Order: sequence, then structure tokens, then C-alpha cells
Amino acid sequence: MNKSLILIPIFLFICLLSFVRAQYDLPVSFASFKNLVNDKGNFNELYYTIHRDLIKFVEQDDQYMSYYCLNLKVYDKGDREVFSTEEKRGLQVRTQEETHLNQDIHDILTFYIHPGKYSYELKLSGDGIELDISKTGEIIIPEYSDSQLELSTIEFCSNISTEADVPKFVKNNLLVYPNPSKKFALSNPVIFFYAEAYNLEYIEGNPATDYELSYYLLDSNNDTVKTYAHNRKAKAGNTGVIGNFINARGLPEGSYRLVLQVTDLATQQTAQQREIFYLEQLPLISEKDADVFRDQMTYIVDKRTLEIYDQLNLMGKQTFMENFWKERDPSPSTAINEFKQEYIRRWQYVNEHYVNESPNLKGWQTDRGRIYLIHGTPTDIERHYAEELSKDHEIWYYDSEKYGSKQFVFCDLTMRGRLVLIHSQAPNQQEVYDPNWRNLLDIRR
Repeated sequence: MNKSLILIPIFLFICLLSFVRAQYDLPVSFASFKNLVNDKGNFNELYYTIHRDLIKFVEQDDQYMSYYCLNLKVYDKGDREVFSTEEKRGLQVRTQEETHLNQDIHDILTFYIHPGKYSYELKLSGDGIELDISKTGEIIIPEYSDSQLELSTIEFCSNISTEADVPKFVKNNLLVYPNPSKKFALSNPVIFFYAEAYNLEYIEGNPATDYELSYYLLDSNNDTVKTYAHNRKAKAGNTGVIGNFINARGLPEGSYRLVLQVTDLATQQTAQQREIFYLEQLPLISEKDADVFRDQMTYIVDKRTLEIYDQLNLMGKQTFMENFWKERDPSPSTAINEFKQEYIRRWQYVNEHYVNESPNLKGWQTDRGRIYLIHGTPTDIERHYAEELSKDHEIWYYDSEKYGSKQFVFCDLTMRGRLVLIHSQAPNQQEVYDPNWRNLLDIRR
């Protein structure tokens, strides 16, 4: 056999693997703060994001768990390892529905290291994620003065609040939820950020002069595109905590640099720090969300609509989804979309109650799941369990002023626990119709 023919599949596999890994980039960012407690070096935080589509859960003790291993190695300029850690991390949810996460997972790793320029390697692996992923890069740990006014590096955040209910994200009594990618959506361009100011002049017991904060944005050409009003803050000590946000509405998609400046009004010293962030047209859904939505609308749209949806990119699918629910909202002037609320309730119900009919079918794919999704809760259900000459079967009745009476009959034809639709009576009949359906109940058939 020609050796080149053998190499082609190998080459294609490597390309495919590279493509899959590229799809699941590992966003990583760092922030470094002055260590005010000991001489171990700066207090550093590494932030990373696991894409929601990568997370795998397993059922364990009436809950669902996802475990993975985090490994970080830091090297100096001579490629000598100066820091290493390996930790087991986990996620826990209570129900199967919660395993369909609709958010990426942001996490944090803290460590001490002395000022300098380093390279790093971060690896995530284990049964709790679909694919082992890694990231390499460089970090610069600044050296902070003990006398001059200085600012820490800037951490970009998804949110900052005083509800300190997630201890690992708490700094100085603030819940600082990281945004490792430094990407913010054009649709909601609120840029949260956190930093610290060091060596403010402060005398305990003596009211000190405030310090002043100012912010402005530079575009990729280093031109100032937006400035913000100065903000005065009272001193609580020699260190100032800066947890704030700005609105970048009106700016086009692209990369920007936040310039943060602090001035100590007692000494007139000024310090400045800057950090890059990105404004993008970000989808708020994942590929997994898009796939679930396609399943949800399978029975209530035509084939052509599904084909159009399949051709859209993720941003297009998000827009399609928004319009789909909006067009079916019976009362658009209210905050609640009653159609969506009811349909999602049905979706959750069928996937909880009919999931065990067949190992190859999800609850929504069963006949009872389909009818429940389309028609809702039956007015009445007759349940008949297997007898000597009759198979398990159910008869669902629907009565409404708008559609009149409807009837659906389900039977366990194979006597293996899967009830299939064997007869129906409904307007615009599209389901199976068999006036002799009672013959199918005979256990001898």
C-alpha cells in the first residue's frame, strides 16, 4: 500500500483535532496585587473559563457531578519551574435539567510569586470535561513601591456586587466575578473592573483628603474615544479599593484600552494603569442551547423552518430564537411571555416523566412526549394496566371550546414499557388514525 495513503487519514485526524481544540479556546487572564501581609511575593489571581459545551455530568448520590483536574506551571526566563500546583475541581447540580448549563463556568486560582517576567502552562483534564484543553503564555508580575502612589493591574469582571456569597471571588468585601476573556457584548457594553491603589497618604483618626479617580478609553489607534466624569472617594486607609463600571454604549466593535488614573489630593501624586478589553457581537447562547431549542420547536414548525434554522450561524440562531418566542407571545406588553413559559413547562415535564421509555429516546422524542408538547396537559387520562388478555394502554382526553374533543390512545405494543400512539381523533388529523385500535390491545397479537 502507498505510504502516502496511510498518512492522509492521520493528517486529517490531526487537522480535525486541531479544529476541535480551536473551537474550545481556554480564555485566561491574570491580575496581580500587592501583598500587604507577608513576603511571599505578590498576590496573584489567574482567571479562566470553561465553555459550557465542554462540561460533562455524571449522576452520583441523587445529584449530578462534574470533576476535572487543573494543573498550572510557571517558569522563569531560564525555563526553571518556580511554581506548580495541581488541584481537583468540581461542579454540582441537583437535577438533570440543571446539567444543561446555560452559562460558561468562570473559575479562579490564587498563588504568590515574586515580581518578574514568567511563562505559564495551564491544563484542564479529566472525566468532567469533553476534551483536555491547555493554554500557554507569558505573565508580568509588577514590583510595587512602598512609598510612591501606585495602582495594581486591572481585573475585568462580569459583575461586582456587595453580595459576597461566593467566597473564592470575594476581595475586600466585594464579590468580584471575573471575565477571563475580557470580552463584552455590544448589546450590553457595561464594563466592570476592579483595581487597588497603594500608598495613599492616610493618618488614622485624622480626616484625610479624598482621592480622585478618572477614566477614559483609547481605541486601537490610541485615540481617546470616550471620557468619564471624575469620581472622588474618601480614604479608608493607605490602600484604596476600586470596584466600578463604565458604559461603552455607542462604540463600534473592536479592541479598546481602559485608562484608569488615581490622584491623591493630599500629595497631588498621580498613578495610572491601563488594560485592553474587547467589544464584540457576542452570542448569549451556546451550540448546546441552539441544539436544545431546535429540538423544542421540532413539532410546532414546518420542515422548511427547521432547514432555514440549520443554515444559520450561532448569532443568527440566537436572533431566530428571540423572534420565535416574541412572535408567539400572547401579551407582548407584559414582562412574561405566557406561551414560552407554558411550553418550557411542558418540555421539562416530558423529559422528566417519559425519559425511561426507551434507552435510545429522550422524553420529548416519545409519542406521549410529542402529544403533550403539542396539546398540553390532558383533561383526563384513563390508565389501563396489563391484564391476562390486554396490554398496558392509556387514553388521553382533551376538551376545549376552541378545538372540541380530542382523544389519543397509547399502547405498550411490545410489552417492554414503551407506549406508542396507536389511534387519535383530533382536528386537522396528522397523527395515526385506526378505528380498530382495540384489536391491538389483545395480548395475543
